[in-house]
Amino acid sequence: EQGVEVFTPVTTPYNSVDVRADLLALEVDSILERTGREKVHLICHSQGGLECRRLVARLGYHDKVSGLITIATPHFGTPMAEAVGITPEGMLNPAGQFLAFMLGLLEELPSGFEEGEDIEVGDWETDLLAASEDMTPAGAEKFNESHPDHPMVTVYSVAASSDLIDAGEL
Repeated sequence: EQGVEVFTPVTTPYNSVDVRADLLALEVDSILERTGREKVHLICHSQGGLECRRLVARLGYHDKVSGLITIATPHFGTPMAEAVGITPEGMLNPAGQFLAFMLGLLEELPSGFEEGEDIEVGDWETDLLAASEDMTPAGAEKFNESHPDHPMVTVYSVAASSDLIDAGEL
């Protein structure tokens, strides 16, 4: 309504930052081609912030991205991601199940797609373990070492905390 073109790229719901960034690169290229624009501004949430950082820092998209805003991205990892890796093979413990729920791992079409479109659920290759490994504190440390911010792209990070539930009450 305000004259800004907005696109919502959709990648595989659960996979490594590397895989998701490669898919995002295809989406960005497609958007630039369709619009005739030279650059995009990326607003990314959660693991999406990591894939956008990889897109700029390692995949050479610093000349195609004017700015990057990450929202609630685990730049330093989250201990919750470690829960997925400590489960018995083939099943998630309650903490892993909670993490999968929080991440939105569902047996449905990814958000943004409607029934009847060309994509099918089976087309998405998912790997929850790879996704969670990238978001552990140890994985985030390795990621940060190898993905410094590019000086040509302005990066902002937004996060919040809540005191709705006092941890002492749990």
